[in-house]
Amino acid sequence: RYHSWYGALFVKLHHNTLREALDDYVQDALILDLASGTGHNLGILLNYGRFVVASDLTSAMLQESIDQYQQEKLAYTLSNALHLPFSNDTFDVVVSSRFLHLFSETQQQLFVQEMGRILKPGGVLIVDFYNRYPWLLLSPFIALYRTIKRKRPTGDTLNTITKVCRWMEQQNFAVRRKIGIGSYLLLMARFLSDVTAFRLGRLFGSPPFRFLCEQFIIIAQKQP
Repeated sequence: RYHSWYGALFVKLHHNTLREALDDYVQDALILDLASGTGHNLGILLNYGRFVVASDLTSAMLQESIDQYQQEKLAYTLSNALHLPFSNDTFDVVVSSRFLHLFSETQQQLFVQEMGRILKPGGVLIVDFYNRYPWLLLSPFIALYRTIKRKRPTGDTLNTITKVCRWMEQQNFAVRRKIGIGSYLLLMARFLSDVTAFRLGRLFGSPPFRFLCEQFIIIAQKQP
């Protein structure tokens, strides 16, 4: 996914957004990287946390991460995200990326509930979702793009920011920021410089263009 031109741009936009979120809310934190996979966020999280735990259900993916990152302030655990092996109120920050979209909305809520259980009161949750609106408005173009790239049909769950914020607030989270990441419209910037494409990509982070973002990040705090 990340080896294409757009994939590489998306990673830059996502990691930039993650750094901004951590800059605003995180200092010397105990961080859980949930569904850490091959460790695509660990290089950033290790710069912010006093200790980071990388958790995933797939041992082969964790092994790839272990081969890349081995530090004293990093630990790995093989665990189910619905039944995490941590006590209540353990972590200052929980980050989960490129994960929740794989599950139904009901399952997403269960995952978020478990993340809330292990977060300390006032702790920060940083998670991302697929945005419904561009798939509705740009579906013919997205289908053509996926056909040309020979990509398999997706079974991703699509959400709206308003709906996700509503059920997260029902789970005792106060939503602090909502940030869009990427857009298939950026494919039109393919022949511009990387710097210009990145600047254009940043426009989809906030209104009025955010409704066309490919994904959105929710930054929320657990209420006391």
